[in-house]
Amino acid sequence: MKVYICPCLDKEKSMAVLPWVISTLRQYGITPLLDSAVKDVYDDESVVYSESQDIIDECDMLLTVGGDGM
Repeated sequence: MKVYICPCLDKEKSMAVLPWVISTLRQYGITPLLDSAVKDVYDDESVVYSESQDIIDECDMLLTVGGDGM
């Protein structure tokens, strides 16, 4: 399963919880996906980064963290 995580980059708390969200998903064998733009503020080797439209086409679920992700 692949989950597109859409964090609100402007909210400190959503960025603080992001590592926990990614770690928890990985514990269950779920592949976390993030938009390439997030890599500038959060770079993690265990995450697949790609363009939003490509991620939407391949993900099974979308998870927002800290609001609508915008």
